Amino acid sequence: MSQIGSITAEKEKQMALERQKFQEAKAKMLAQQKYNLVNKGGAGEALSMGIYGWFFEEFMCKQGLEYVDNGNGREAAAEKVVFDENGGALNILNEWKKLYDAGYAPNVGRGGDSGLADFSSGKAAITLGSTASLKQILQDVNGSFEVGTAYFPSITDDDKGGVSIGGASLWMLDNQDDAKKAATWEFVKYLVSAESQAYWNAQTGYFPVTTAAHDEQVFKDNIAEYPQFQTAIDQLHDSAPEYAGALLSVFPEARSIVETEIENMLNGKQSAEDAVSKMASDMNKSIEDYNLLNE
Repeated sequence: MSQIGSITAEKEKQMALERQKFQEAKAKMLAQQKYNLVNKGGAGEALSMGIYGWFFEEFMCKQGLEYVDNGNGREAAAEKVVFDENGGALNILNEWKKLYDAGYAPNVGRGGDSGLADFSSGKAAITLGSTASLKQILQDVNGSFEVGTAYFPSITDDDKGGVSIGGASLWMLDNQDDAKKAATWEFVKYLVSAESQAYWNAQTGYFPVTTAAHDEQVFKDNIAEYPQFQTAIDQLHDSAPEYAGALLSVFPEARSIVETEIENMLNGKQSAEDAVSKMASDMNKSIEDYNLLNE
């Protein structure tokens, strides 16, 4: 028994050394990549990534992990967050802090567009953004360098999740006026028509809500001129429905909480673990208050 125990201990020691070597090699590779981006590529920053609650949500989806309980809020109204229980939030914040500490991703401010200016000016090699930012980026860059697009990044190479959609929605209000209701419905039908959606996609970068828009000439012409617009469409088609993201009543508050705690973490005011704990407790309080008011 002692000999077996000795062999097992030796194997564990060897595995620990191998893991250490792997981590050291990975760190050297990342340092070389940063050097190439900044020094050979001409960029002053490797990654310009704004502190944005929606990015946090996408990173959860990419991990294939839920944000809240009750089937991610799709089976019943959410009662609490679960990103603190399933490890998803800590995975995100740990990697974010590593990028920040290594100098790859400086704090460029809060909000989805806060990282775009550095990229469009050529200061940053990479940025994250909504497809709705694409048209503006292309206009701002104005051919000064080639703009490439890729799928939203994962936290680890093993992540098997997908992405959720973002953006606006169309709503009709019941004002007890049948004539206005009929007129509004006609307008909604026009907005979601293939013709309108193709134009919307070409002008904004938002992908159309109907695949019939793909047959419109304006859509075809735009994709031919700007193939970058195809990336988001392909990415969504490659994402399974279970990665559609959470339904949550207090998302505006939740996103603000996420941004505040990530900012505090990057500024050295708290650890990643403490940031996740604070996110969860603050959000759970907001969810509880909302549910009590809307029983």
